[in-house]
Amino acid sequence: MTLTVTSAEAATGCPSIQGLTVHSGITVDDSTICILGNEKKAELIITNSSSGLVIQNEKLIEASDISEGVIYLEKNENLANLYFEYPSSAFLITINANTGKLESSSYSIRTEEVGIDSAGLPLTLITKQQIIRSSSISQVTKKSLFGQNKLEIASRAKLNITSPKAYLWSNPNDSSPTKLYLVRGDKIEASQYKDGKLKIIYTTKSGKRIEKWIEISSAL
Repeated sequence: MTLTVTSAEAATGCPSIQGLTVHSGITVDDSTICILGNEKKAELIITNSSSGLVIQNEKLIEASDISEGVIYLEKNENLANLYFEYPSSAFLITINANTGKLESSSYSIRTEEVGIDSAGLPLTLITKQQIIRSSSISQVTKKSLFGQNKLEIASRAKLNITSPKAYLWSNPNDSSPTKLYLVRGDKIEASQYKDGKLKIIYTTKSGKRIEKWIEISSAL
């Protein structure tokens, strides 16, 4: 699909595309960021009235994201935040509205409460900077930004083990775990993330400190 947008159209709002309805749009400086869609497809469009920049992405947003009301845009100074809010997780993609380039993206997962100090705090993973720098906003997908080998942990997080048994791995790329395991309710601190596993610190009742890796699903 080829889109031609005049300066006047970009300055006043979202462009008109046959068959698509405007779901939402924001204006940041000279740029307009819009989400359009119908029952079968969705599209993100960024236009800049000064530079003539036009960026289209038909792969990032699904029609169901619009119909289920899980997606919205938010202005943040010269940036545009694109949110996907699901019941147990959320994706955030931040775009520089003037250049149309990615600034950052993160994946937050709601976890069980560990205590008063950590109640409601999610585990947040961020897309590696080399992925951000090499990505084109016109081609990105959720998988290209949030695939398990694209992410790293944003900051240390206190979590509960939620699976009946969480086997401990010496290294995230080992073919099999050790014989050691934690059980549901054990409290841990996650310090790193790699390829679907978390590096964790667990302190035993006797005060022994254990640093190993677990599968991330064991703490969700």
